[in-house]
Amino acid sequence: MSTKKLTLLNADTANGNDKFRNEFGSWGTDGLSSPVYTKSLGNIDALEFSEETSIGTDSFYKTKVTVDISRLSDYYELANLITGTGVDTVFEDFAAEIQVPATTGEDLQAKVKYEYNYYDKKYEEELMETTTDIVEILSIYGMAAEANQNGTVADWLSSPTADSLAYNKEQNASAGTAEKYKTQMVIGNPALTIGTWEEDKNNFPMFVELQIPHNAERDIANNMQVTQLAAILMRDIIEDSGLESRDQVSLNSYLQTDSGMDNYDLSTDSIDLLDYWSMDIGAWENPIALPSDAMFVSNAAQFALFGSYSTQEELADQDGDYTASIAPYVDVLRGALDGLIEKHGRTYEEIISGTPAYSEIFMFKIAKYLTTNTDAAVQEFYFYNAGDETSGVQSFIDTQVKYDEEYQYSVTAYCAVVGSKYQYSVPLITHIEVEISNSIRLYEIPLFSSTGRIVMPPPYYPQSHIEQIKGVTKAMLFSFDTQVGETYEVPLSLTDKEQESNTQLLADETRSVDGEILYRSTAAMSGVQVYRTDVSPESYEDFKGNLFRTLSTDADLASDLTAGAVAKILKQPPNEKFYYMFRALGPHQETSNPSPVYEIELYSDGGVAYPITRLYEFGQESNKTTTKTMKNLLRITPRITQAMVNEQASGLVDESGNVLAPSLNDIVLGLEDEILFGKKFKIRITSKNTGKKMDLNVTFTTEAVQNDSAADPTGYVPPTPDATGVEGTSGLGGMGAVVDDTTGAEQFAKDFGDSMIIDSPTSQGLLGDSSGGGDTFGGGYGS
Repeated sequence: MSTKKLTLLNADTANGNDKFRNEFGSWGTDGLSSPVYTKSLGNIDALEFSEETSIGTDSFYKTKVTVDISRLSDYYELANLITGTGVDTVFEDFAAEIQVPATTGEDLQAKVKYEYNYYDKKYEEELMETTTDIVEILSIYGMAAEANQNGTVADWLSSPTADSLAYNKEQNASAGTAEKYKTQMVIGNPALTIGTWEEDKNNFPMFVELQIPHNAERDIANNMQVTQLAAILMRDIIEDSGLESRDQVSLNSYLQTDSGMDNYDLSTDSIDLLDYWSMDIGAWENPIALPSDAMFVSNAAQFALFGSYSTQEELADQDGDYTASIAPYVDVLRGALDGLIEKHGRTYEEIISGTPAYSEIFMFKIAKYLTTNTDAAVQEFYFYNAGDETSGVQSFIDTQVKYDEEYQYSVTAYCAVVGSKYQYSVPLITHIEVEISNSIRLYEIPLFSSTGRIVMPPPYYPQSHIEQIKGVTKAMLFSFDTQVGETYEVPLSLTDKEQESNTQLLADETRSVDGEILYRSTAAMSGVQVYRTDVSPESYEDFKGNLFRTLSTDADLASDLTAGAVAKILKQPPNEKFYYMFRALGPHQETSNPSPVYEIELYSDGGVAYPITRLYEFGQESNKTTTKTMKNLLRITPRITQAMVNEQASGLVDESGNVLAPSLNDIVLGLEDEILFGKKFKIRITSKNTGKKMDLNVTFTTEAVQNDSAADPTGYVPPTPDATGVEGTSGLGGMGAVVDDTTGAEQFAKDFGDSMIIDSPTSQGLLGDSSGGGDTFGGGYGS
């Protein structure tokens, strides 16, 4: 168990108010480490101490010792120092070194866990009603006590239900029965009371578990249990602000940490147990009932079929109809205190030598606040550091919590310190008499605090499918299914609320590992968030503020039945790229991590549309060739005389005009002296705006197709060839250009769509008029 040393110094010891003692030693610190007591060995060795004897009948409370200072060379000055400033002055020494739970480090055991177990829709709907008070929510210990009293105790507790919560609220509204849960006091050994039900925490949809380490020093707490007055003492410490034994004191506190020493002043509530016995325990003469806003938690009823108070509870909570005398137990308490002081009290020689007072953690206090108001606790829990265990961790389970409501738990401890009060007298110039009054004082000191909220682990991201819709050119069908599984991932937050939830989950060691949190889906998702942007994203951050649609799987709001899938037709302009990301939603609208990003284009041409979908990776260009239709920007066609059949060159007629037998393989197009087909052309296009250039390498080819289905002619009719372009824009009669280099077509559209200059010095007579962005041009460079 990891602990840190806390040094407490009361005002006299911290400030060195005892001038006589300062000659023999004092507490001090270098500011970097815990205080140490520095002794003047030569001076202490020169002192002689008589045997300490009891004064009067106060047993171990008061003792007296004579100190011979004659062997000191300056004894005369020391005696005068006491005579002048110290006679009848009462000094205190409650300097203590306490091992407290560490709040940092790898083996940290002092912690608070905010746990969500399972989703119960009806219970949470009742729980989240604005009229639900925290104290009305079912308590694991309250349910255990009720099971005990009804004689139905088993090794487990039943789970809370919406009906049982509604019943609690009704009873509290009519009789205030839930008010007692504001202050819950555990008496006896906590391992045998609240520890008995620790495993039943998993029957509750949600809970907060506070793990508080304890150690072997628990002698005082255990002795108080034996007296049967521990419940009364706890009640008075908590409820009675007018105790005569109560006081506010100031302490200097020094906590040793991993990085050094933390020094702070502490104003704390303090109760002297000896003063309590002599001044305040007299309340037994007028038995009182426990306040209506407080309750005891114990295991006493486990041993009675119909339930009964333990002796401690009967003594501390009397309703006026029955009066139990506490007189026999008052003397038992006195004997316990005597024994503890005899065992742990210090002699004056030990005090002046710097021996710290015996101390232990006596009792723990857990104050629970709403972060909307940290001035007043909404609940307080107390339990003794009692039991037989030498060391370990005591868990306190708080099931009276709401989903996603932020709480602050402040854990403090009442430390018991067996300290001393003393005063001097000078019967002889060479001798000093010291009267010592030993006492057990309680100080409330802070241990640790935690702020958090209960949130459900987020789901796994959804499976997605994108499909075309027949006959629809401006929309697609998006389908999403619950993806069952789990994974650990670094959380990505797109809103401040998500950041809060993810921070809480990262603090939960059961649901996070090395900065990654658990994403898990074991039940149907409640919906899907669809994010969309028309700008290629560089990271998931670019999807912030681009929530396109939220789709619900709850098709019938009147039914509790839910679906695990949802489909929706979503509109998208055709022939434009959009980037999509999807996230699944849990029952509380908790969000999954983003899905992979999809680049989706709804391609449409001539009334036919289909989606082009690919996975998109941040920072990488598409691995597909970018294409774009150019009919509206550039059209290249042959001149009409280049598209006509040259009958004589094709062997269809002789020089005299006589018709010859046709042969499809010999057809020649073009009546000009220089024909078009079979040549290569380079067309250079220059942008007027940017000056960028693009070259198109173009060739023209022909293809003859024979119509085999036609009837045999009665007389010869010259065939009409059907020539088509292999690729590019068709010309007259099916002639076309083959564009060998289409790389950068989309960039061409951006750069040259405004206006173009076509460089064409040698193509005159080969190509017909063509247009591009309003400029007239023709042909290109001949090969």
